[in-house]
Amino acid sequence: MLEVKDTRIKNLKPTIKDALADNATSGIVILGGKLTRLTADIDLRLIGMVFEKNGQIVSTAAGAAALGNPAEPVAWLANKMSSYGIVLKKGEFVMSGGLSKAEEVKPGSFFKASFDRLGAVSARFEQ
Repeated sequence: MLEVKDTRIKNLKPTIKDALADNATSGIVILGGKLTRLTADIDLRLIGMVFEKNGQIVSTAAGAAALGNPAEPVAWLANKMSSYGIVLKKGEFVMSGGLSKAEEVKPGSFFKASFDRLGAVSARFEQ
């Protein structure tokens, strides 16, 4: 998954409250086409990620960079929602947190994130 950050808050230093009110500054999300069923032999903490910008590696990380385990933020959200009588439904998409810092997108930029055993997602930005 690639997340393109954006905000309607201009010329300010947004606080965490501003970011949350602005849908956590998420502009668009690009999902890969292949779903991988999680099995007992896949430890999300250890899944490696290589993040490239224009063919150059700009970041590497493991799933543990998402609060120790990418499943933890999702479980927290499901439990919190449940306390309000709301449930996550099959097929709903939940972002668990980024594994790398944000990179600037300019026209012509090409980004690719490759995940060990899970696949890759990429996008070219024309405008």
